[in-house]
Amino acid sequence: MQITLLIFIIMCFFSNSTSSASTTNDNTKNILSSGKDVPTYIQQQLTSTDILVFSRTRCIHCMQNCITVKKLLHKHKRKYNYSWKVLELDELQGTTDGPMIQNYLMKTTKKKMVPHVFIKGKFVGGSKRLQVLFSKPEELELLLLGGRDDDKAEGFVKQEL
Repeated sequence: MQITLLIFIIMCFFSNSTSSASTTNDNTKNILSSGKDVPTYIQQQLTSTDILVFSRTRCIHCMQNCITVKKLLHKHKRKYNYSWKVLELDELQGTTDGPMIQNYLMKTTKKKMVPHVFIKGKFVGGSKRLQVLFSKPEELELLLLGGRDDDKAEGFVKQEL
């Protein structure tokens, strides 16, 4: 009787550890706390606004760059008539959502530090690139007008600082 009880307890222990392992595997598949996968979430955010910035509020190294981007976007909003949104990765709902999104962005953009700035769904870079864009209004306007099919805009976006 005691041996049967011991075997039952061991089986329950191993079945619980297996179910927690499958939860860990969900995280490696980039499933956010909302149930959406990371690429789908990012795509939805990109289509919801003209300019999207992924930022962090508590990153000492990146804080000044993120503040610069926010000031630039606020300052020029009336002139260029665009919608913009900032997603603070360290303030997202799930505790692992921000890091999962940032890891995905690092892999796809090859840029480690925030901010990550997207215009009309295209990654343009960080704060230095945005400053360059605001100093060249014709190129910024091309991007804001959806210059996705325009060769000039496409070539400009691919350049890296």
